[in-house]
Amino acid sequence: MSQTLRAADVSAEGKPQDPPPPAEKPIQQMPPQGTHASSWFWPILLTAVGILLLGGLLLLGLLPKLHQQEALAAATSEEVNRPPSVHVARPDLVPSTSTLTLPGTLAPNRDTMIYARSSGFVRSWTVDLGDPVTSGDLLAEIDQPEVDQELRQARSTLEQSRASVTRDLANLALSKITMERQQNLGPQLTPQQSIDIAKTNFDAGSSGLLAAMAVVQANEAMVKRLEDMVSFDRVIAPFDGVIAKRYIEVGNLVSAGSGTTIQPLYHLMQTDPVLILIDVPQVSASSIRLGRSARIRTRNKDIGPVTATVAHLARVVDPVTRTMHVELLAANKAGLLMPGMYCEVDVDIPLRTPLLSISAASLLLSGAGTRIAVVMLDGRIAIKTVVIDTDRGATLLIASGLSAIDQVVLNPNGLIEDGLHVEIAKDPPTSTLSGDSTIPSSKQP
Repeated sequence: MSQTLRAADVSAEGKPQDPPPPAEKPIQQMPPQGTHASSWFWPILLTAVGILLLGGLLLLGLLPKLHQQEALAAATSEEVNRPPSVHVARPDLVPSTSTLTLPGTLAPNRDTMIYARSSGFVRSWTVDLGDPVTSGDLLAEIDQPEVDQELRQARSTLEQSRASVTRDLANLALSKITMERQQNLGPQLTPQQSIDIAKTNFDAGSSGLLAAMAVVQANEAMVKRLEDMVSFDRVIAPFDGVIAKRYIEVGNLVSAGSGTTIQPLYHLMQTDPVLILIDVPQVSASSIRLGRSARIRTRNKDIGPVTATVAHLARVVDPVTRTMHVELLAANKAGLLMPGMYCEVDVDIPLRTPLLSISAASLLLSGAGTRIAVVMLDGRIAIKTVVIDTDRGATLLIASGLSAIDQVVLNPNGLIEDGLHVEIAKDPPTSTLSGDSTIPSSKQP
């Protein structure tokens, strides 16, 4: 039937004929054309707008970072290529006299331990710790009964010997008269033997008198010695000073003599003037002279600088310490300078040649000698070798190798080298005595 229909659809003229109307079916409603397009347009539009907003936000976040990275790269390149910055200082011209500061110790001008000259018991003492005394003042009294008894006995013996001299004088006078009488009579009236006996008795009497007189002298010396010993019961101050220590008490038994086994009575010091002991290094020993003035400074706030004078020189350098011992004297009327105190002594020493003072932190730490870095007029570093005259710790006195117009680099570090181009920093260094370098380390690109 389908073939019949297809043949019937073609007309005799060869043209297709309209097909017959189809069977009636239920009519279906189609959606309008505008409604179908709006169903996908708005989601696409919203998606596009979101993508644009997200892109804008990403662009806004990346642009500052990109600018920051570019600025950091530019700053890093500038920092790497910029010359390092250094702090400099010009040397200070030292006056014609240099001040040598040395540690010192205060000591008494005179210092002695007072011992008893005779043995006995302490009867009394008159001065105590810290009391000032004058030469000749009574310090203590000692009872010595044995010496008193010996003195009385010696005086009695002396009187006996003097009586013997008087007796021998009388016997000698009688012998002389007898001898002269026998000699006047002569051998005609008296035997020769009587004359010889009289002469012998006279000679013997003369010898006996001389012996008796010698005994008297010995007894007188004994009495004098014991009288001196009795006088030693009064202990007298040998010089002006201050009692540093008292070792005795009433009733103590003291022994005559001195030494480690004998107990002293007092320790006496003379503190006006006071002695200052210092040791001068070998390099300055030849510049110290007798009578040269110095200044004494202590750590006590109530004691100001005190003027002292060089009083004694050892004139010998200790081979171990390479120093010369020097003693100075300073007036100490008020007694504020006490023996045993630490002090600093400033001694003025005339300079043979002008010196320049620089910071000790300016030295280059290397094994190539004593060198410093100087910034030249063209901004480049020049390494100079210098000769140090005096090392004062924080500062150095330079004898040669440096001029007063040089700009010395402070606290140089390992980047310093001869010919390096640098910039002079405008801000002051934080510390010219620290070991920190003032040249920042540059990173290699």
